[in-house]
Amino acid sequence: MAKEERLVVVFRGNPVEANLAKNALHAGGVEAILKDELMGTIAPFQTSPGGVGATKVLVNESDAERAREILRTDFGREPIDEG
Repeated sequence: MAKEERLVVVFRGNPVEANLAKNALHAGGVEAILKDELMGTIAPFQTSPGGVGATKVLVNESDAERAREILRTDFGREPIDEG
């Protein structure tokens, strides 16, 4: 059985920004998933783009550096380093 990789957050934002970041990562060959996507839709007044309730983009820890580079260059946003 393969060992599961740890997921790390590389981006936080509103649901639209997070989906765009996820799509940029997929286009660059990095698998990514969203976390807390519905919170910003259900209760947008309780979320802040980079803080509490923000939609998060997660990638495998082994892909984190490549994901951050894609977000910096192709997406034009500074990724977060939350490892």
